[in-house]
Amino acid sequence: GKGVGQGDTALTAHARISEALLGADMREPVRRELLIALSDAHGDAASAAWDAGLRARAREHFIRGMDCAGAGCDPLRAVISLDGLGRLELDVAQPNEALKFFQLGVAAAPTALARSKLEYDCAWSFGLLGLATDAVHTLRRARDSCDAARDEPRPWKHFASTLPHVEGCTYFALRRFDRAAAALSVAVDGAGHAALCTVSNLGLLAAAQLQCGEMRLGLATATRVIGLAKRLRSMSVRGGLAPLQEAAAAQRDSACQDLAREVATLRRVA
Repeated sequence: GKGVGQGDTALTAHARISEALLGADMREPVRRELLIALSDAHGDAASAAWDAGLRARAREHFIRGMDCAGAGCDPLRAVISLDGLGRLELDVAQPNEALKFFQLGVAAAPTALARSKLEYDCAWSFGLLGLATDAVHTLRRARDSCDAARDEPRPWKHFASTLPHVEGCTYFALRRFDRAAAALSVAVDGAGHAALCTVSNLGLLAAAQLQCGEMRLGLATATRVIGLAKRLRSMSVRGGLAPLQEAAAAQRDSACQDLAREVATLRRVA
């Protein structure tokens, strides 16, 4: 497979070459289609850069993707870029900054389903800020937005599987580990399409199970996630195993202590 960063470099080059086409003479409908395609290209490049641990480059791509979407009159793609910018802030433990992006996205979302995704992310940010009342209230509102828009087309691929993941992250941040485990179990079942999502869900699920005192179940889930994570060359995914390492290190059980050391080693290799 490609080494870390090679996919990012190729997608960045593709986006830059496509940008050069904007200087050509063309009719407005054609220009709008090009801008929308460019927004998608920058979104792909942002995801690849983030996965390679290049957060500054990912941020640049998300911002440019948002600009292209705005110029191409596509508010949904602009909101998806805002969501990406917020998630980058969560990745560096800045939930207050993330919340600003998510709230902008809620205000600009063109559909109820897109709005619900941003509301879920707002809830996660509130949870990380320790604002339990705001987090739970926002989760309820996000579920209501989603339920009210059952007949809407999905705003992006695999949209539905992201919602229980964010709900699980929110409850985990609030240290309501039983609820986190329930939501993350649903997320695992719905995200079999993507190894990266599966590792993220399983890692947090194992941490929640250990925090609940379900040692045997937590260790079994951890074994699954470590096996998957070793096969992935993703810095962001391996870095995301920090809660599992912390949960295992907090237990006196020798198997949990061994697990904490194994996860620490895996994260250093990333």
